[in-house]
Amino acid sequence: MEDLYIKDYTKARDLAMEEHVFRLRWKYDELSPSMFVGQIDLALYEDCRGLDDLWPIAMKSGCPSAIYEQILKHGNPDYIFNIADSGVDRELKYQGFGEQLYLKSFEALAEKLDASILFIADTCALSSTSEDAEKLWKKLARMQDAEHHFAWFQPKPEKDRDNPAEDCAIASADLKEEFDESLMHYHRRLLSQGVGDAVDAYLKRSRPPKNLVKDKVKRYGLEGTIPYDVDLWTFGSALMERIEFFTDSIEDLNNIARLMLEDSLFWHFVPPYFGYSEIKEVKGPFWFVHFTDSNVGSQILQEGFKGRPDTELLYSTKKGVQVEPELNSGYIFGYLLSASVTSCEEAVEEVDDVLDAFGRQLEEAYADGDDDEVERIEAQNPYKASTENYVLGQATFGIDAYHKMDRERQLIIPVTCILPDTLCSYDEAFGTFTRS
Repeated sequence: MEDLYIKDYTKARDLAMEEHVFRLRWKYDELSPSMFVGQIDLALYEDCRGLDDLWPIAMKSGCPSAIYEQILKHGNPDYIFNIADSGVDRELKYQGFGEQLYLKSFEALAEKLDASILFIADTCALSSTSEDAEKLWKKLARMQDAEHHFAWFQPKPEKDRDNPAEDCAIASADLKEEFDESLMHYHRRLLSQGVGDAVDAYLKRSRPPKNLVKDKVKRYGLEGTIPYDVDLWTFGSALMERIEFFTDSIEDLNNIARLMLEDSLFWHFVPPYFGYSEIKEVKGPFWFVHFTDSNVGSQILQEGFKGRPDTELLYSTKKGVQVEPELNSGYIFGYLLSASVTSCEEAVEEVDDVLDAFGRQLEEAYADGDDDEVERIEAQNPYKASTENYVLGQATFGIDAYHKMDRERQLIIPVTCILPDTLCSYDEAFGTFTRS
């Protein structure tokens, strides 16, 4: 039996259910980008932090005895997650990979959230659990000597909480490892979403001509995967599946994107290029600026940064967002300041000088009435920030790179590498400067 390794890790919001869902995709060769084994979706069922009595939560579930048995044995968890969906590659079924998929995912999410988690079957969340999955839950119950199946308690990972330097080193290694893989996952999802949006938009306004799908099956190399006479929806689903499961590199995605950019069905729905360039590791201490809303800036000074739990949202740097579940780990996004900055006051001065210079250029372009010049200067916005409220601080590690799609340099920093005593904030509305 081969060990399993993370292929993709992402956190997404199910907009219909308004719940947090963590999706983990697994492979069984550490060095290969492919070798896909399966994936699992873990949905937040209950945030139990601060709650003393979990009996009402257990009673409203579909398996109260299983949940309460685990709580009596291990104590209250920080979170309860249910297995919203899971699947093993059809060629690997009944080879023991399902058990590894569950156990490795339980361990990975507890590590990611730095929390104890009670995992429950989907039937406990008043949904359904397959016969194969129930057999697996019964095996897990025997492994933990539990009377009732459908629940598994994963303890909070043990590590030295008094060694921030070690925490930063671990987080830095994780960031370097996740950077390319998470970026790949984001672009894969973005391109797949473009296919779905394009097909949906086309079918709302037109009826596909007879040979449209046949030509596209050939164009995108789907011969042998689907028949030539399928409908446009089936073609779109097959192309999305190819993008999501059978692309192993950014170059693979770029090749598909180039075909789509030359295709009138897709060209309005596909970004022209993906990825980062000019990637460099930054080791400090160094100063950075993180733009955010005024009230969130105050919260950061009081509680510290709450990082995104993964690098899926590498493209989003316009505002700082305190994520849920709240983590004193993960990553934040900001902009690197010059090496000459030695204090919060100097950092504020540098940021203000940059913003003022940009503002003056923009005002002059507007005064001249030159729309092309206005557009050119707006594209050179030094921070691409939609707010002038920001938090400043020092960190000891980050990755600074040029994002091709956003056309700007972006700095990704592990929260555990930020020096909390250096934080300060600036509120543009009140012109106030505050230290942590």
